[in-house]
Amino acid sequence: MNESLRFIALLLLTTALSVLAISGSQAATMEYENRPATGGDKKEAGCIFFGSDAVRVDNNDSDTPSSVIYQAETDVLLMLDHKNKTYTQTTKAELDKLAQKTSEALSAIDKQMASLPPEQRAAVQSMMGSQLSALKQPQPTAKLTWKKAASGEKISDWTCDRYEGRKGESLEEEVWTTPVASLGIPTTEMQTFQNFTAFFSDVFSKFLQGVGSHFPAFSNLKLEKDDGFDGFPVKSVSYKDGKASEIWQVTRLDNKPVAVTKFALPDGYKKEVLAVPGQW
Repeated sequence: MNESLRFIALLLLTTALSVLAISGSQAATMEYENRPATGGDKKEAGCIFFGSDAVRVDNNDSDTPSSVIYQAETDVLLMLDHKNKTYTQTTKAELDKLAQKTSEALSAIDKQMASLPPEQRAAVQSMMGSQLSALKQPQPTAKLTWKKAASGEKISDWTCDRYEGRKGESLEEEVWTTPVASLGIPTTEMQTFQNFTAFFSDVFSKFLQGVGSHFPAFSNLKLEKDDGFDGFPVKSVSYKDGKASEIWQVTRLDNKPVAVTKFALPDGYKKEVLAVPGQW
């Protein structure tokens, strides 16, 4: 997870925007963990703070702690690196511009590469191939076909439906969902969270290849009515080559109010302004 957040920070173009104060009631804190299905000590833990006009997701990795804050009123996404006390900031409009500039820059690079002698082209590809590949927009992946496999299964205190997600005949994921009402998260907070997941999914679709399909909190935690299952996921199991590979699960839900300071930029963090395509 931490690698994904750092990668986003290296790709997003930001411009100077003032950090707006967040007001209004804020409610609900959800903790989750991600772990290998085969066991072992390696776990990733995180926390989601639901607000009426903001969402915050903390990655509690001890080596590279980071956070993402989404401010719904202005559609602003903040990405915080707590270790280095830096942050990047972007909006949906900036993402669209960056995607266009990235595409234009890559097209120009491709033309320049085609004009090089074979030996020079091979040398450049060897030196920059992985970086160029990472910048290219991912091809859309086929959506899974979802089917309800069971009802009434218990995950912690929640009564859940279990869905199977398949690609053809291959089982790719199982998801346990519970009715949104059973979580006790207010409608406004839930709508803000849906807007946040839509924003972050757009980040993945524009800039990351093969990342995000199993990225905790941003892909598993969605209301997937349109994609074939209903309710709020509280557990998912990913499969690879027919075997369970990764387990994501909500571990705690607290509906006490969340301090508004959770959704604001911390004091003392330095803004990172990144080069745009064409200025590298």
